[in-house]
Amino acid sequence: WLSTLQASCALIVTAFSGVRIGEAVSFEKGSYTTVLSHDSKQIPVLNGETTKGEGGKPRQATWQAHPIVKDTLELAYDMTEALRDHYKAKIKLMYESEEMTVDAYEKACKEVVGVFIPVDKETQAVSYTGRGFDRKFADLMKSYDIRATEEDVEEFNKLNPNREGELKVGGYLPKLSPHDMRRTFAVFYKRYNFGSMMGIKFQYKHKNLNMSEYYANQAQQKNWLKKYLNL
Repeated sequence: WLSTLQASCALIVTAFSGVRIGEAVSFEKGSYTTVLSHDSKQIPVLNGETTKGEGGKPRQATWQAHPIVKDTLELAYDMTEALRDHYKAKIKLMYESEEMTVDAYEKACKEVVGVFIPVDKETQAVSYTGRGFDRKFADLMKSYDIRATEEDVEEFNKLNPNREGELKVGGYLPKLSPHDMRRTFAVFYKRYNFGSMMGIKFQYKHKNLNMSEYYANQAQQKNWLKKYLNL
């Protein structure tokens, strides 16, 4: 049950900010904040870490988001508080018994305060950040029993000509991953004039405009995944 709820929270965070799942797992309960725009409007933003374009080295970054993300992060954090206490005690014990190096201890202490921690303490291994969200998203879609209509299949074949035939009427999407939510946010961002292509470049931490243009171009096509965000 916790896994399903956590997957729902991760879907909302990625869909309403466009962050990579590797960036989402760096978020903490207080990662959501607001900043004042030049015209005195409150802009919701997320603060976390990204490794994009830095040779794999994490650096602090911010993303524009939607206010719903605030409640989502708080829920995802609070529902795993008991597990977090368990993990903290485990980390402390391993460090005191010298089963864990100083570097490993500091890394674990940083990960365990994140919002998306492993929800099954029996299978938790080295890392204290959640994994397997591609599978969890697909399972979540099936748990809601969301099936394709004729219109969905037609649109899928048009947008994915190299995958024509993979989606059947009455069937499920072949996959639903965090990166699909990233593409969906780009469509909303451009279509509803949240910002320019430069805004997408900043939001997605792209090094050049070519990739940003690719995401922006998707805004010219119908986004049939919208139904999944209206649940």
